[in-house]
Amino acid sequence: MYAFNPNFGPAADYTPTADSAVAAAAADNGLACGWSNQSSGELIEVAVAKPDPAQLVTVKQNAAATMNAVPTYGTPPAVDGFFSQSQDTGTVQVFTESGYWVVARSTAFFEPGDAVGIITPALSHLP
Repeated sequence: MYAFNPNFGPAADYTPTADSAVAAAAADNGLACGWSNQSSGELIEVAVAKPDPAQLVTVKQNAAATMNAVPTYGTPPAVDGFFSQSQDTGTVQVFTESGYWVVARSTAFFEPGDAVGIITPALSHLP
C-alpha cells in the first residue's frame, strides 16, 4: 500500500461496506482489507476470494452485465477486468484464470487506471 500512496494506512475497525462487491467477496470465504487516507479519511477496500466454479461464473456474469470490461488489469482469458463508477465510488472486479475474484472499491478510483497500483500487486501474489 505504501508504494500506492504512503498516506494510506490500515483502517481502524474496518468492515466491508454493506451490499458491495467487496462484502460479497468477503462473504464468499474471502479476505477483505481496508485502508484509510490519513489526511482525508478516504477509504480503499480490497477483497480476494476463490468461489466455487459455479459461483465464480455467476459473479463474473453479473460483473459483465453491470460493469464495463477493461483491459487495464491483464489480458483475457488469463485476467478479465471490469470497472464501474457510481455515486463517486469506483469499483473494480477482476477474475483470474485460476479462479480468483479480486474486488477493489474506493472514491479514489475515478477511472480503471486509478486502481492499477492496488490490483497489479494483488494479482502478482495469486497462483
